[in-house]
Amino acid sequence: MKPTDPGFGQRHPSMSRFAGHFGAGVGEYGMPLGPNVSIAQQLDSAIRGTGVRCYRGLIDTGMIIGPGGYV
Repeated sequence: MKPTDPGFGQRHPSMSRFAGHFGAGVGEYGMPLGPNVSIAQQLDSAIRGTGVRCYRGLIDTGMIIGPGGYV
């Protein structure tokens, strides 16, 4: 995830353990979803259901399948 709101980190301190980890860059949050691909697919469906226009969909890095884009 790459939040577009600069205050995201301060409002969600519990997310700090994911900041810059699991393939995420600076200002991004990585979250391992485990080996069950259906979890990533369910999360993808939920995000798409909210109508977020800047969401890029699932990204398969070869090692990890997870949601990409901006939340």
